[in-house]
Amino acid sequence: MQKTALITGASSGLGAETAKYFLSKGYRVFGTSRTLKNNDESGINWLQLDLSELNSIKSCCEQIEKLLPCPLTIIHNAGIGTLGAALDYNADDFEKVFKTNFFGITHFNHLLANSIIKHKVSLIFISSLAGTYGLNYRSAYVASKHALEGYVKSLRMELLQFSVPVSIVAPGDVKTNIADSRTSVNPDAQAPWNKDYQQVVSVIDQEVNKGIHPKKVAKKIFKIAQLEKPAFKYIVAPGIQKFSFYLQGILPYAVFERLLINHYNK
Repeated sequence: MQKTALITGASSGLGAETAKYFLSKGYRVFGTSRTLKNNDESGINWLQLDLSELNSIKSCCEQIEKLLPCPLTIIHNAGIGTLGAALDYNADDFEKVFKTNFFGITHFNHLLANSIIKHKVSLIFISSLAGTYGLNYRSAYVASKHALEGYVKSLRMELLQFSVPVSIVAPGDVKTNIADSRTSVNPDAQAPWNKDYQQVVSVIDQEVNKGIHPKKVAKKIFKIAQLEKPAFKYIVAPGIQKFSFYLQGILPYAVFERLLINHYNK
């Protein structure tokens, strides 16, 4: 039987590259996009999904249960990036990010719970190095990824008894159009952190442009999808960022924190 992959947020960036790679490996691929796309020569079967809207999630899940055969891999890739000082965010700002990066994903899985267990659906969640440690001026994004990783840790333990594979891929900087699509809560010109914020954002943009090619991440996702018992977390990042993941587990937090601050104030 032909294997099938469902990739959320497949219309651009890492999701598009992942969909393309799975297609090249003979998979039947379903992709989701916030706006409904017509099926075309790309070979992707499109579904509409806006993770910030409960009705959209419900409609998409109903179509999945009707259309998608098993074995099935679901790659939770859809998400939004955002920048801003922690003290500039209000409740509405945080809610917008969490709806897409966390709450929408959890509700999606809830609606497909029976199918996930019955068919042993493989679940792969795309997180970020931001899900491991804090990053300045990315508090909402970081918090949403920390929440996602906590959720996945619990989900994985609960589904082990049903032999349902659950894992996380945490990329570092990936060379995509994320800088163009992310949202931001910009500080007031008189905010005491405005100068530092502008400096850090400049470094962030430079590093995204020097990030790894999304195909490298797509290849890793594909390899994980072939495993019956994947590990909990896989890091795919440029060398120094991958090294930082291991450093944060060794160094005292105050030392690691200072290294990050210095890095973004070059």
